[in-house]
Amino acid sequence: MTDGPVLVAIDPANLEGQRYLLARAEEQAAKRGTTLEAILVVEAPSYAGGGAGFASAVARLTAEAEARARDWLAESRGANAPAARARVTHGDAVECILREAKAIGASVIVMGERSLSLDSRLLGSAARGVSEQAEGEVVLVPTPARG
Repeated sequence: MTDGPVLVAIDPANLEGQRYLLARAEEQAAKRGTTLEAILVVEAPSYAGGGAGFASAVARLTAEAEARARDWLAESRGANAPAARARVTHGDAVECILREAKAIGASVIVMGERSLSLDSRLLGSAARGVSEQAEGEVVLVPTPARG
């Protein structure tokens, strides 16, 4: 029996800078003998009463973002990488990541942390929220130093 998939939370604002995170998530999936699920959460404002035009625009932009995410995922992965799929959603990052983890039965959530500090106040709010509220394992990957 294999574990549930590995869920990797990718920052859509910096896809190219997320390759290190994807590599760590692939390691987790290979170690567990399971697949990889990537989620990109766009924290877009919700407009009550936005109407059909707004809903249509959100659907179109989400579909375009998913296509770009799939392309990026295919280009960024190693030759022997486990099976993977990408999904784009919008809303509160913590809520979306936790909801997706539960829906797919994720064995672990892998996400980046924006700070190398041990001070939890400096840990990114999404990473902190997910790590505090997740029902399962969370792996926080430090952001590489920029040079």
